[in-house]
This record gives sequence, structure tokens and C-alpha cells, in this order.
Amino acid sequence: MLYFYYGENSFMRQQAVRELLATAHGEVTNLWGDDCTVAELRDLLQATSLFSSTRTVVLRNASENTAVWTALFELAQAADGDELRLIISDQKPDKRSKTYKQLSKLAKSQEFKPFSARDSRALEEWSVRYAHARGIVLDTAASRELIYRLGYDQLRLAGEIDRLSSLGATITREHIEQHTPRTPSDNAFELFSSALKGDVAGVQRQLADVRVTGDPFMTLGLLGSQVYQYAACAAGDKSAAQVASDIGAHPYGVTQIAPYAKKRGTQRSRQIVAALLAADIAMKSSSQDPWLLIERALLQIAHTS
Repeated sequence: MLYFYYGENSFMRQQAVRELLATAHGEVTNLWGDDCTVAELRDLLQATSLFSSTRTVVLRNASENTAVWTALFELAQAADGDELRLIISDQKPDKRSKTYKQLSKLAKSQEFKPFSARDSRALEEWSVRYAHARGIVLDTAASRELIYRLGYDQLRLAGEIDRLSSLGATITREHIEQHTPRTPSDNAFELFSSALKGDVAGVQRQLADVRVTGDPFMTLGLLGSQVYQYAACAAGDKSAAQVASDIGAHPYGVTQIAPYAKKRGTQRSRQIVAALLAADIAMKSSSQDPWLLIERALLQIAHTS
């Protein structure tokens, strides 16, 4: 029997593999395709067990090894039978490849897609259920804060809920604010928010913290995402929730930015875009300190807010 589980949602994909393994009889062998040869894979698939009439082989990351990936379907077909169950688990196989098309057509295949901003409500509900299944109370506000800080990766969210569970049977938003580190995206949001509020001291203080471990080019790119959300809010009369849905952004961030965008309109939006664009051009064409360029752009926004 041949199974093909793939997709960038590692949490759900690994869970599906575990569910299959829970029903396995006989020997179970794990193999990493990026660390084996075609000959080793062939020998393993064609081997027979002295102790059991059935075997299960889990092959991971095969698409990262071109030779193994190219030969995989032919080897799997040759070894297919009632005595062997082959589970192929891959994060990002090339959907243009012949192997992908063959496996998708003939194996029991399933794609596990990652969550995105458009799925934030469903992910909030999943986080609450995941915590509840482990005897932990996680309310919606805490779930929303956790997703805002960590993003939409279920594996990271599950790991953080497990880690925070050591604080007690209830995880609150305050627990998350105190114990869950900010992401670069979170830092960019706070920087831009402070600039929109005209909080010059806040911009300088936060930027000093970000400079310690952050990357200026990544920070500017993330600030660009914040400006894009701002411009989208300023461009029309749609609600923050509608804008977030249209552009695939997290509703929380858009909700915080929207009042400033609505109040100041498109002219202010163009000025903000111009300030960040000037920093971007200078970073790419001069030897000036990129952090100073970012600070200059943010302070320009703050002084005119």
C-alpha cells in the first residue's frame, strides 16, 4: 500500500503519519530521502522480514534528493504488495515533476496546506481545542495574541502552548505577553504603530532593541508590509475586516492601523510610502548605515503624524 502525504503544514502532515503508524503491524522503518541512495532505498523496499509478514517504511524528504525522487515511483511500484506499506511524507515536492504526478494519481495522497491570515479564525479555534485536549484553558483573546506573535505555523503554536502549559492550567493573554518572544513581524508592527502615533521616543527605544538582533533589510521589508496594509485601508471605505480579508493580512494588525489610515486619507498614505521608498533606495544605492535610514524614515512619519 502506498501513501503520499505532502504539504507545508508540518503539524497536520506529521499527525496524519502518526495516525497511520498507530495502526501498523510488524516492523516500522524510518528513512530520510536526503540522506540515502537509490540503492539503499531499493534494498530496503525489496527486503523481507524474518519476524513479521508485514512492514511499514516511512520515507521523508525524498524530493530533496534528485536521484531518489526521480527513481522513487518505479521503486515503490516494484515493491508494492500486501506485505509492505510505504508512507512518503514530503514538505514541498515539485508539483511539475513526473514523480509528483505519478504519486498523486496512484497513491493514497493528501495535501496538507499551511494556514494563512485568511484562516485566522479557524486557527484561533484550533488553538483553543488543542490546549483544551491537554487540560489547558486558552481563551480566544489569548489564542489571538499567540497567533499574532508566532504566525500561522501550527507546529510552532503547538510547541508554544505546550511550553506555556508549565505556567499553570490557564494560559492568559498576559502570560503570552510576558513569556512569548516577539517576532520580527511583531517588532515591525510596533515600530510602525509608534510612528503613526507620533511617538518619537517610542520609535527610538524600540528601534534600539530591534537593532541588537534584527536584520535591517528584513525589518524594512516588514515595515513595507505594514505600509501596504495602511495604504489599503486609506484607499477606500471598506472595514478593517474586509481589507484584511482582501489582502490576506491578519485582522488584528489591520484593525490597529485602520483608524490612522481612515483619518489621514490617501495623501498621508503617499507621504508614508515616499518616506519608506526613499530609505529603500538609499539602502540599495549607498553605504549609509541602514538602521539610520530606517530611523530617519520612521521619524519622518512620526513628526508629521
